[in-house]
Formats: sequence, structure tokens, C-alpha cells
Amino acid sequence: MRRTAHPATNLAARSLLAAVATGSLVAGSVAATGPVFAEPNGTDANPANVVAALVDRIAQADQRIADLRGDVASKRQSVNRAVVDLQSARDAATAANGAIKVSETAVAESDAKIKTAQDSFDTVVRAAYAQGNSAGALVNTLGGNDPGEAVDRASTLRIVADKQRVALGNLQAAKSRAEASRTAARAAKVQADAATAAAAERKKSAEDSITTTVATLSTQEQEQTKLSAQRELAQRALDEAKRADDRAVQQKIYAQYVVDEQQTQQVAAPAAPAAPAAAAAPAAQAGTTDSADPLAAARNFAQSIVGQASSLFTNPFAAVTGQAAPAAAAPAAQAATSAAGMSGAQMIETVIQRGMSVIGVQYAWGGGNAWGATKGVRDGGVADSYGDFNRIGFDCSGLMAYMYAAVGIALPKYSGYQYTTGNKVPISQLKRGDMVFRGPGGTQHVAMYLGNNQILESPQSGGAVRIAPFDASTFLSQGVRVINS
Repeated sequence: MRRTAHPATNLAARSLLAAVATGSLVAGSVAATGPVFAEPNGTDANPANVVAALVDRIAQADQRIADLRGDVASKRQSVNRAVVDLQSARDAATAANGAIKVSETAVAESDAKIKTAQDSFDTVVRAAYAQGNSAGALVNTLGGNDPGEAVDRASTLRIVADKQRVALGNLQAAKSRAEASRTAARAAKVQADAATAAAAERKKSAEDSITTTVATLSTQEQEQTKLSAQRELAQRALDEAKRADDRAVQQKIYAQYVVDEQQTQQVAAPAAPAAPAAAAAPAAQAGTTDSADPLAAARNFAQSIVGQASSLFTNPFAAVTGQAAPAAAAPAAQAATSAAGMSGAQMIETVIQRGMSVIGVQYAWGGGNAWGATKGVRDGGVADSYGDFNRIGFDCSGLMAYMYAAVGIALPKYSGYQYTTGNKVPISQLKRGDMVFRGPGGTQHVAMYLGNNQILESPQSGGAVRIAPFDASTFLSQGVRVINS
């Protein structure tokens, strides 16, 4: 899932600074040289100097905000990974618990069969020896009056007893195997529970981290707003002074500027930072924001992000409306049947054709699954500024999941884990249908290589699914081959 930040550059700020410093912003007949104000307290308070300083500070604030939004986006990926890990660990624990129940049932069934076999064996033994080992007793036990016939019956009895003994031994061996399976399942459950606890802790850490970053972003945005208001005030005073041709009028404008600036400082100072604009909607929906807690809104926003990620990754076939997918078979299951007789090359073309069919569909961060395009989710950063949470589309990993579902392959909807799927291939040996990645562990972007130095991708916020030139220098040195041609 990739977003591209659009930070304000210092170039524009410094251009404005130069314009102010050189007087090129002068309007009317006032000359561009010389001081605009006759200041009572030195030159630092001159609105011209204030504007210049504020322009520089705002440019720095813009860059800081862009950096923080990128940091939020990175931490959002950490949340995604933690949610996927937690769900995988929970699934493993559930599977281990099921294995325990199956093995316990097998042990209980073995016990019942052993008891039945043992009872049968004991009956035979008691029948043989109830009256002792004398020939007469044996004749009486086996029935009849002929000792020869009794001996034949005794031989038969021994054969039956031997078979029952073997059967009993087999049942006891089966019980031992069932007990071993139960022991292994219990050990797996212990490991899965530990993994679940560790994953839950990582999820909590990711949530705390994004909370802190969002709160910092909020504070920085408020600072930017305050600086912008101060710049506007100073610029307005400067423009008015330039239009005035009377020194007394300029002094009056300056005096009023000082008063207004002090009032702006007092009004602009917030009691506590609120959530950034991106967080406002989910925080309002949560209804639990405590204005006395500086982190409350940010915490609510972080929790909403975790909730969105949990819904996104635990139900990959969720419909756009948020309801469960239709009761019909999942697309991967349906496609697996139709792809059963395909060659590798045919499967690759089927995957690519499905991707080609959605060229032009807009990018939506968090959007897309095996069923198709879905509504995007909030990221607390650049994607929110583009309104991705109100768009229906694909992000990069959602597009890959949709494409591979065409042949029954269910990819995890997280590019970092898609990078671990299939076989790694050097980028110099890429073939049509291989996936290529950007970022550490493939966490920033994924696309499909089409051959002829072209890729199919859903690029970033503001873009759409497209065919684009392939620049190997911007991708990881290894791609991933899921289907062999």
C-alpha cells in the first residue's frame, strides 16, 4: 500500500521571502526601497520582517507536517502487519485447539475399543480356565464328551485368543499414537497462545505509536494554523502601510498590528491539541473524546485505524457496504475449479487479464480484495487528504489479491506478506506475471511485471490502475514468482 507525500518545498517560501525582502510586493506608488515603518522598538517587529520570518517558519512547518504524515503512513503499515500477525496467531491457536479436541476424541474412542477387546479376551480366557487345566475340565469347558474334539476346540480357542491379543495390541498402539497427537497438539496450542499474546502486544505497541504520532501531527497542524494567521495579519498590515503615503497613518497601522498580533497569540493558544483533520470524523463517531486529555482524540483515531485494519484483514471478502460476502463460494474457490486444467502460462494470462479489466479504476488506500474494488479506509496521512476513505477502488496489494483470485490463489492483503509468497527471483530474471516490490520487505508498493519493461499497478492516492514503465532501480532487487510458466 503506497502513498506519495506532497510536501511544501522551501523554494516557494523563499521566493515569497525574497519578494517581501526586495519590496517587489509593493502596491501603488510607494517606493520599494527604505523602511516601510518608522518603528518605535527597533526593526524586528516590522511587519515586513515578521512576514519574512513567518514565511520561513511556515515552510518548515509544512515540511514537518509532510514528514509526520509519512510517519503516520509508515506506522499504519505497522498496524496492518500487527493485525495480520494477530489474526494468523489466533487462527493457529484455533486450529491447535481443534486438533486437541480431535486427538482427545481419538484417545477416548481408543479407550472404548480397548475395553471392549479386553472384555472379549478376558471372556475367552475365563472360559478356558474357569474349571482348571485338567483334560476333564477342558472337555467340560469346551463342551462334548470326546477328548479329541475338545482338543480341536482348545486349539481354535487359542487361535481366537491370539488374534484378540494382537488386536488388543494394535488398539493400544493406536491409543499411544492418539496420545502422542494430543501431546503435540497441546504443545502447538501453547506456542500459538504465546504467539497470540506477542502479536497482541505488537498490535498494542503499534496503536500506541500511531497515537503519539497523530497527536504530534495535530499539534504541528495547529502551530501551522497559528503561524498562517500571524503571517496573514502581518502581510495585511504591510500591504496597508505600503499603500499609505502618510507617516502618521503608517504608525497607526503599525500600532494596530501590534495589538491585533497580541490578540491573535492569545486566541490561538489552545488548551489541548485535538486530533488532526483526518481524525476528526472517526473521533466524532467514537463519541468518547475527552477535551481535557491531549491524547484523547488521537487515541480514538488510532483505535479506529486498528478497527478498520482488523475488519480489512480478517474478512478479505468483505463487500463494499461492510456486510459479509455472499453465501456463494468465494471467488478463489470458484476459480480454483476452473483453473484446475490450466497450464502455468494460461494461469498467468488469466491473472493479467483480470488486472487489465480494471485499468482506470481509481486508487483507494486499503481498497480491493478477491471480489473486486472496495471502499478505502483512513490512514491518518496523505490518503486521507485525497479522500481515499470515500473512494471505491484498489490499493496496490488489493489489486494483486484481486488478480490472483482469478485462478484460485488467495494472497494476503498486505504487500509485506505478498513478498513472502512464492519464490524469489532476481530482478534481471523477471518473467511476465512476476510481482515486483518497493520498500523494506516489500511493504511500500507491489506491482505486476508484464514484460517489455512494463508493469501493471495501482500506484498511489490520486492515481488509478494503469500500465506504467518499469524502472528497475526503484524496486527491490528480487521479485516474487507465484506461478511457474
